[in-house]
Amino acid sequence: MVAVVGLDAASDPRKFGYATGYFRNGSVEVSSSGCLGTVEGRRDKLCRVVDWILGIDPKYRILLAIDAPLGWPSALSDALKHHVAGKNLTASKETTFRRLTERNLRQAEFGGHAPLEVAADRIARAAHEALSVLDEIRTMTGLGFPLAWTPGFLGNAVIEVYPAASLKANGLPRSSYKKREQGEKRKEIAARLVNTVRGLDVLCEGSADIFDAGLCLLAAADFLSDKSRPPPECDFEIALREGWIWVKQS
Repeated sequence: MVAVVGLDAASDPRKFGYATGYFRNGSVEVSSSGCLGTVEGRRDKLCRVVDWILGIDPKYRILLAIDAPLGWPSALSDALKHHVAGKNLTASKETTFRRLTERNLRQAEFGGHAPLEVAADRIARAAHEALSVLDEIRTMTGLGFPLAWTPGFLGNAVIEVYPAASLKANGLPRSSYKKREQGEKRKEIAARLVNTVRGLDVLCEGSADIFDAGLCLLAAADFLSDKSRPPPECDFEIALREGWIWVKQS
């Protein structure tokens, strides 16, 4: 058994959803969920997640699955070290603004997805908040939560996920389910995932942010079942620096 936490990151804590559960025999059973709340109350809500983690049986491993970029393009990081206003950036726009994992996902053979670019979109604010929350979880639990690179990781770890890509890889619609009034569409998705994320149907009413946190658990189940595509061996060093989006191989 593996304890799993899905985090649907957002720059606004009121839209930062979480869902917890346990993975066993290829599926996750949801145990709790919610949003981190207001800026002032984020730590109080985060304590609920932390208390849940601290209450886990020590014999279980723990995996955090976060829907947010956990790194930035290495070409951008290198370029900005010595850049001066008005000077040219020599790296291409493609490598400056998109990480290797994002460029791969855009290719047809990897699903033809279009994840937001952390270096060129407001998703950067969500990424900043995600890293802040992750740091707080590490501090409050005393656990390291390093990036996981295989489903056989030891102890505790964290992975980056992308619910839209996970839905598509599992043959499900990846859009038109996020509005408050689209609860029926969320119920359809939950019904088709009943054998993979048990209890997802409970998250269908109200906030789509909480539902997306539940979908992070779907991505975690795919990863733990060894169904997700790892970074190419030749690009592993880049992935170590930039991060990697774990998506089921379709």
